[in-house]
Amino acid sequence: SFNGTDGEQHAITVTILNDEIIEPTEAYTVNLTGTTNVLVPINTPQANGSILDDDNDSSIGVQFDVTSVDVNEDVGTVSLNVTLNADVQDEFTVDFNSIDGTAMNPQDYTSVIGSLAFGGLNSNTQTIIIDIIDDIIIEDTENFQVAISNISTTLVNILANDTATVNIIDNDGDEGYPQDITLEACDTIPDAAEITSDSTCAITVILEETIEGQDDGCPTDYTITRTWTITDCVNNIRVHTQVITIEDTIAPVFVEALPQDITVTCDEVPDAAILTALDNCESNVVVTFEETATNDSNCATGYVITRVWNVTDCAGNATSHTQTIIVMSNGPITSSAYEEEVTVMCGDPIPEVPSLEYMGGCGDFDVEFSEETQFSGESDDYMIVRTWNVMDSCGNMATFEQLIFVMQPEKEYVSIDICVEDMTIDLSSYLPEDFDTNGVFTITSGEVILNGNFFDPIDHMVGDYAIAYTSLDGTCKYYVDFEIKVNADCVPCGRKDIIASKTVTPNGDGVNDYFEIKGVENCDFRFDVMLFNRWGAKVYEGVEYQNDWGGSSPSNSFGNSGMLPAGTYYYIIKVTNRDFEPINGYIYLGTK
Repeated sequence: SFNGTDGEQHAITVTILNDEIIEPTEAYTVNLTGTTNVLVPINTPQANGSILDDDNDSSIGVQFDVTSVDVNEDVGTVSLNVTLNADVQDEFTVDFNSIDGTAMNPQDYTSVIGSLAFGGLNSNTQTIIIDIIDDIIIEDTENFQVAISNISTTLVNILANDTATVNIIDNDGDEGYPQDITLEACDTIPDAAEITSDSTCAITVILEETIEGQDDGCPTDYTITRTWTITDCVNNIRVHTQVITIEDTIAPVFVEALPQDITVTCDEVPDAAILTALDNCESNVVVTFEETATNDSNCATGYVITRVWNVTDCAGNATSHTQTIIVMSNGPITSSAYEEEVTVMCGDPIPEVPSLEYMGGCGDFDVEFSEETQFSGESDDYMIVRTWNVMDSCGNMATFEQLIFVMQPEKEYVSIDICVEDMTIDLSSYLPEDFDTNGVFTITSGEVILNGNFFDPIDHMVGDYAIAYTSLDGTCKYYVDFEIKVNADCVPCGRKDIIASKTVTPNGDGVNDYFEIKGVENCDFRFDVMLFNRWGAKVYEGVEYQNDWGGSSPSNSFGNSGMLPAGTYYYIIKVTNRDFEPINGYIYLGTK
């Protein structure tokens, strides 16, 4: 809209769409029409504009998506994809062609040449398909290339991956072809294999077979050689050979179970077996037999039989079997069962000499018997050795022994408790029942008074005494240790039974010469004694008193005579090994 001002201007805005399509420069037109003032004409009714594409750069283009492809020879074809990496508005083309490498056209593949269309309505991925020839030649992996070129537009480029390599992997090893084999004589010879191919490359096969070394009379080593000449559709020629080796190396086999090595006595030797054998073709062959013996077949000393069966077939294959028979003599000299070792206690009856019966050997036995008693310096035990020396008529020797071990009685221990006022005892009556009673009694501990084998307790103080008994005169040795305990269980031993002297007159007449404690001589009492004068001074003290004070003064304190003066004294008696109250009283000491 204009208001009529000279030089007045207005702008027309055109909106441009920014797409992602690669395209050439495009034009558009803006037209002015229909003025409302007929006095003002439209001098320039049309204006043109151009749209320049901003989607193209050097990275836009076509190329192979994979630049190296492995393919097995027998797959028939290989496909290579060429891709465009952007959308292009207008259709364009790219040429392609194959290039021989170590793989050649037409022997290994069928060459290709052509062009691919991209852009417009075409797909951004186009595929090149190449035929692969499946020939019969064993060869290394071979390759060829396919290249793209001559792009028909300037809007996109041919990028770096402009060549793809195809590697053809051979499939023509010996797998599947007949292989060399080795057979035994008389095995079935397999028919010749028919070599075929499922490839599109057709083949022709010519088979030849030769045989060398066959002997129809007796199967021996020989070979069959088969040769296949194969020609494929591209005139490759391959020759495959199979060698079948027939070997006659297996020795004949025996039909029956074979005799095994055995050991027998003279009357148990079996007859020789009659054996038959077959060769590889299950034909009977001849068996020869030999037998040898050692030691002149003497049963007295034993001998060995060797039996050999030999087989040889027409091809020279041989086998043999040997049986060894050890023929024993009638065996070592043996005896009937008896106790070879016997143990008895000395004093028990010695077993009777057994009566032996003999077997084995050559019979007609000569027997020498002896018996010996053997003693040892280290023990009172002894052994009786009984020996039978036996010889048979062939001079074979055997010795049989019986050992009788005679064990001495073990030392016995006898314990006797007796009261001092009991009757005299005979120690021999305390010996074990089966002991010898003529031995010797020996005092081993204590002041023992023995009258032969008699022990009188009245002659002994209360206490323990040990006496040993030994009897060594015979072959049996007897030992007994006696432990005698003299007690006072039968004697009154109370405090009231203790009697102390009332008077001491040490004049040497044997009467009241000492202060004595009596009445309990057999009671195992122990006394401590103290004496005091009438003024309370202690004039004597005796520990473990033994009835031995006769008026002596301590350290001769009362004159040169060493005796206390006559008079009355006070005593205290303590029983040290009993829980008694002390005993006290008065005594009169007279010195004339």
